[in-house]
Amino acid sequence: MLKESAPFPSGRNEDHLSGLLKLCDYIWMSAMLPVDPATDELAGDDTETQIRQCFINVQNMLEKCSLDLSYVLKTTFYLTDINDLDLCDRITAEYFSEPYPARTAMQVCALPKAAKVQIEFEMMDYRCLEVLCCEEHEEEDECCEGCCR
Repeated sequence: MLKESAPFPSGRNEDHLSGLLKLCDYIWMSAMLPVDPATDELAGDDTETQIRQCFINVQNMLEKCSLDLSYVLKTTFYLTDINDLDLCDRITAEYFSEPYPARTAMQVCALPKAAKVQIEFEMMDYRCLEVLCCEEHEEEDECCEGCCR
């Protein structure tokens, strides 16, 4: 069983947790807090700034794996105020394009560090599927044509 892991973006030592876990082509990321890695403090007091920091943090982690947000299949938003869901959707649309990842959202009574949002990401590294798809269609000169995205 192949297993890779990566630390949390803040550099904090969480011996009992993986910031990112990869098993074959599937990637699970621990729920991302809106923490500025330079200070290990919340990026801001407002929900918009915190959502954007979560996306910055996940992009930085994915970069270490030579991936980007296009590999995200599903997000889960944990919100201290479910009325912020429209804001989440608006900001999410800035970071993703169609087909958008599946999304679950729920209100929680509290989050670590008194954050207003925490986002969990599930991904699939489908680059090996692109290679297989291209090899299948090589003779037909229709390599992929979006079949793997």
